Amino acid sequence: MKKYILINQQPKGILSADKIVGLIGTESLVDYDVVIDSSNIASFRTYLLDNYASKGALNINLVLSSELADNQFKAKALFLELFVKAFEKLSISTSSVVTFYPPMGISIGTISA
Repeated sequence: MKKYILINQQPKGILSADKIVGLIGTESLVDYDVVIDSSNIASFRTYLLDNYASKGALNINLVLSSELADNQFKAKALFLELFVKAFEKLSISTSSVVTFYPPMGISIGTISA
């Protein structure tokens, strides 16, 4: 069975209803990380088995609160901790989807492939 992680735009409880802005298929997902570039922009990046460098991979820009913008390594750790929990939940679930909510202080910005 194919399994997917739905990406919600805001942390749980911020919006009255979920706003799903992305979808990550886990069948060929081999790696993921939060990358902080030279402009201090944080993004969540997925890497797929099909083409580790780019094909089908997602680049999700993260919008950080002022507190987390001052401590991007904390933001990275918080985001990855919750993503790992969502991924683990999906791996033991009989469901084919699980929704990932970013941590408080982080929302999802633009998404590109």
